[in-house]
Amino acid sequence: MRTLIHFINPRATLSRLGALFAAAALLGACAGIGGAPEAEKTTVYVLRHAEPDFKNPELPLTNQGRARAEKLVAFLAGIPIAHVYATHTDRTRDTVTPLARARGLQVKQFPPIGSELDGKIVGNRTSGAVAIKPLIAALKALQAGSTAVVAGNSGNLYPVLAGIGAPVNSACTAERSDCLPCATRKCFDGKRFNNVWKLTLGRDGQATLSRTTYGD
Repeated sequence: MRTLIHFINPRATLSRLGALFAAAALLGACAGIGGAPEAEKTTVYVLRHAEPDFKNPELPLTNQGRARAEKLVAFLAGIPIAHVYATHTDRTRDTVTPLARARGLQVKQFPPIGSELDGKIVGNRTSGAVAIKPLIAALKALQAGSTAVVAGNSGNLYPVLAGIGAPVNSACTAERSDCLPCATRKCFDGKRFNNVWKLTLGRDGQATLSRTTYGD
């Protein structure tokens, strides 16, 4: 009766170990910054409403504004979106309505236009400040790994971004896209309607901000 003895090939063993280490490194890279898997990161796209008609007291979108709203659909094509939010005005809601319709979603407003707040009816001329706290609360309650799109106003866009973790740096310049120069309306560029901020939030609390443009 023969006894079979298997000899271990050192080179083969080292090769297998190398492959295992490479796979482990790849998994670590896929985990993202801070070791948080991409699936656990929450992403929020924040934009200002498109161009409004400043001659109309209700500030509805102009033809240019409605055209920009339609272009948002193509800009975010291929990105899985779970929620579409807007502040309390018609112009913010109408900016993201084409996107919501294309995804089979409803636009949820914070607070809803026509609702009562402090004894007054919320309308298009209501201060943008009323949307800050409820919108921040809704965004902070998002399920990890989900993606939301938010349309805001010049008076609440920076406060909302800062409120959910966007980095704020007083030394931040207009050329930079990874931070906000302030957390208020004071430093907001009110002349532009094409900016989109992408804020990525990990479970470890780390936030990454980037900015681009759309619709031009």
